[in-house]
Amino acid sequence: MKKIHLLLLFALAGATSAWAASASFTAASITLGDHTENLPASGMDMVVLEEPMESFVLDGFQTTVSGTAESVKMVGTMYKDGQSPNKWREIPAGNNGGSAWGVGGLNFDILEGEEAGKTFVFEFYFEGSDKTGQSFFYNNGGQNYKVKFTKAGGASNQRVQFTEASLTLTLDNNRTMQYTFPDENSRNPWDQPGELSNLRIDGFSLQVLRESGVNLNDVSVQYKVYQQGSDGNWNGIPYADQQDVGDKYHKLFWNDKAYVEIDTNSLAAGKSYVLEIMFQLVDNDGNYYFFGRDSDAMKFNFSKKAEQQFDQYDVNHDGKVNVSDVSALINRILGII
Repeated sequence: MKKIHLLLLFALAGATSAWAASASFTAASITLGDHTENLPASGMDMVVLEEPMESFVLDGFQTTVSGTAESVKMVGTMYKDGQSPNKWREIPAGNNGGSAWGVGGLNFDILEGEEAGKTFVFEFYFEGSDKTGQSFFYNNGGQNYKVKFTKAGGASNQRVQFTEASLTLTLDNNRTMQYTFPDENSRNPWDQPGELSNLRIDGFSLQVLRESGVNLNDVSVQYKVYQQGSDGNWNGIPYADQQDVGDKYHKLFWNDKAYVEIDTNSLAAGKSYVLEIMFQLVDNDGNYYFFGRDSDAMKFNFSKKAEQQFDQYDVNHDGKVNVSDVSALINRILGII
């Protein structure tokens, strides 16, 4: 991976000038991996990436300037969640012609060398300088731009070992599927939900062995629904109760009354979808542990049923018009039912 040299910004919060700069930013965007995000001048909340990341690649940024600029740079820092920003660094931009300033092809993984399992905040803004040396900024209205994420990996199977897990689904409000996971890559039964109209996650359980000194504060099943060939966003269902199994280091976590309805109304009939899950734990030091992440055993394939169309006189919705429908229709008209 190509590395770039990031210059240390020694004096970020120096005295402000009483003179306004003769140039200003009109737009800015940043490219992280293969995604480019256009940034508003102000009002942008912190972006929280729920799925842990193996890498966080800064590929470049682009800005547009009104007026004549002498230089443009992105100023940024990364720090552990809950700590204060430090070690601000800068990446200079080049003039791409006219009002365009930016740089691309950096391919810089800002997570390289950082501790796995930890949560970080990447904070940045843009600064320019006009011909007189006056500075101007694009900084989210003074709040800076912030992205929060967790580095994947870590000592999951060294400090916490998963022994067994289960998941309960209800299909079309009348068919319950109970799945068990003896390990990350198998499940029993392997049956897929198939064609359905309604899908609900009723509950889950998870058994783990933990080392002495590891306190698990956050245990959940994470799920996402997406059309095959695409992806989705993780959502969490927390555990409701726990108990020791044999000794205090063997723990059982469960939630048997989750009853989370999947929004199948927003899904297209006849299309193929995936319900994907993984189990996630967070200890008191902020380390993340995962069971079943990216495993085929944790992916449930289904399709949305097409809504059945009934003849207007098929009152009983049995697929045919007969004497019972006529009788039911008469009773409705008469107000009997």
